[in-house]
Amino acid sequence: MPESEPPFEIIHDFDSVGRFFDEFGNFNDWWNTLTQLNSGLRTQCMVDQYNAFRPKPKGRHGKSEQRLGGLNYNPNQLFWIAAAQKWCSVERWDILAFFLLRDEHTPPEFRVKGIFANSYDFARDFHCLPDQKMNPYKKCAVW
Repeated sequence: MPESEPPFEIIHDFDSVGRFFDEFGNFNDWWNTLTQLNSGLRTQCMVDQYNAFRPKPKGRHGKSEQRLGGLNYNPNQLFWIAAAQKWCSVERWDILAFFLLRDEHTPPEFRVKGIFANSYDFARDFHCLPDQKMNPYKKCAVW
């Protein structure tokens, strides 16, 4: 979904690097103390949540991938499925290890799980039970 990229890139303006540059691109720490503390707490929530994820490479040893059956999804559910589909991938252990050690981005599987698990709308649309992996009581929000 290319339309998700511009908002994602704009967020970098407010991350741990972008926050040090003002509206003119000059190096300037423009956050006040309260903003820094609040950002630290919200960021730590995400760090804790993503650190709990455990990778499981798929598609190995000749096993076939499971297929969707029935396709009995309502329009809201199809929205979430389409949003997640962009990140579908299969990783080998060596590639996943390289990704985790050298790339600051979250592996694709967790980009979906993390974002969706923090969404009240996702939980509502899929009728997720409270305090389950995809509907935890403690949801993280940066904004």
